[in-house]
Amino acid sequence: MDRKIIAALQVSLDGLIEGPEAGVDWIDNWDDPFEVLPEIDTCIVGGGMYPGYEQYWRSILADPTGIQPLTGRPPSEEEVAYARFADRTPHVVLSRTLDAVSWKPARIARDVKEIHRLMSSTNEAPALSPRPGT
Repeated sequence: MDRKIIAALQVSLDGLIEGPEAGVDWIDNWDDPFEVLPEIDTCIVGGGMYPGYEQYWRSILADPTGIQPLTGRPPSEEEVAYARFADRTPHVVLSRTLDAVSWKPARIARDVKEIHRLMSSTNEAPALSPRPGT
């Protein structure tokens, strides 16, 4: 049985997620208005986005009340909740160039066919080992 992929994106009207200086200060909340988080058992992230994604959410986990370098402000309650969700949810990083990922919930897939194999091989979230580079 195939599993569903739910696309939940925050993008600006020009289709980008970063401003000219790589900022994401235009994203002002991380609530879940469509209540999709309870349905998610695996996140799929692109290799270009992954390093900043990992850094941002891990920095919130390390200091949930501190000023975040990317936004210049403390994280919201919703961001802290998402950081905790991300830390316990398996992530598949689609990349042909990354050699390794260091965040415990992440593993690398080299192409979409590999993601399909991972997602259709079981009704559970994909296994997190072995990870390339580890």
